[in-house]
Amino acid sequence: MTDLFKLNNKNYQLENIYCFIDINNIENYLKRIETLEKEYKHQINIIIIKNRHIYNKNQLNWAIFTAKSRFVDNLNISKSMLTETLMIMSITNQIKRISKDLLLTNNNNDYYVNILSKNKIDLKQIIKSLDLKINKTNPKINMTEITKFYNLKNTKNIENEIIEKMALSLYK
Repeated sequence: MTDLFKLNNKNYQLENIYCFIDINNIENYLKRIETLEKEYKHQINIIIIKNRHIYNKNQLNWAIFTAKSRFVDNLNISKSMLTETLMIMSITNQIKRISKDLLLTNNNNDYYVNILSKNKIDLKQIIKSLDLKINKTNPKINMTEITKFYNLKNTKNIENEIIEKMALSLYK
């Protein structure tokens, strides 16, 4: 399902794909992503995040939207959307403090692959190019991991608490 948003009078599409990826060599896989972004003339950003600490799609969309707005406003810290998004998800404003739990790893893991674009894209081609194995089931939510990672005290309104913590990290 495509989510749409507008930022500085420009329309963006965001595809969230819950899938499995079998990665044997992270460096080669990152080069494939870079090549694919170049093929689309940098009109897309591919953001891959391990599912381990994702509560829901809204949390993920908020982090990506915020990262993109930081680039648009020239407030970004990193040089890539992936790194900027990972900093927000990791509730830090320092690249070296990005949680390793969110990064790509060698072996088969479940991930969210997020494709941010200005224009309509050939999603099937991207899925094929990245060897994504779409998971038709709902993502597993590990509440213990999530509450520990985000240091949540109140589990009544988790989505809002996580987004609030990510937002506060932007101003540290």
